[in-house]
Amino acid sequence: MIPWLNSNFRHFKPTAAIAINATRHMNKIERKKLFSPDIEPMRTAEGRWFEAIVYEMFLEIAKKSDTIRYLAMKGADAPNRRENVRLGQNGLFYSKYGDITIRGNGQDLAEFDMLLMDSSNRVAFAEVVTSPSDLKEFEIEIAYKKKLLGYLYGQKTTPFLLVSSFDLSNYSVVKRLAKDKTNAIIHTSSCEEIKGLVKHYRPRIIYNLPTDHPKLA
Repeated sequence: MIPWLNSNFRHFKPTAAIAINATRHMNKIERKKLFSPDIEPMRTAEGRWFEAIVYEMFLEIAKKSDTIRYLAMKGADAPNRRENVRLGQNGLFYSKYGDITIRGNGQDLAEFDMLLMDSSNRVAFAEVVTSPSDLKEFEIEIAYKKKLLGYLYGQKTTPFLLVSSFDLSNYSVVKRLAKDKTNAIIHTSSCEEIKGLVKHYRPRIIYNLPTDHPKLA
């Protein structure tokens, strides 16, 4: 899957439809803050929106290729029933916002921006970044998550996808990650460019609820 992603999606440009549908994973307050002149809340909302855009991107990619076998639900697609943290819990759970979390004995071990399974039945994960500050201690986090998923699913190698809204090719941490053949680095349009696609839909953004997706799990 990683060579396929690196070959076909290294520079991916989300469409207006994908950007609009991503807003279904945000609440009304977050959608309003997306175009706020107040920078800090705007950037926070922007980060959540971009994470949802990447999820919607992969929903579209998965429909068109058997390379991705399953995609873990998240956000608005996550199960309505959420289990509160309690002792003895093990496995995959969802936060109240629909974020993907793996728990061990009731403790949150790791949160994942996206989980998916490839055609070889290997579980892969993705992390989404919108700012260089997101790269702090990034290598340690990625190594830990690779080991965690490798242990849980009996994998010698765990594929990893890094998706960014800005060019991070000159960052040393990313250069090191790119050398690992089990990693894919994807650079999309910037958040400002994506906003330009949907500005005519303001102030009321209308999204389409997806039909049953065959690869959501």
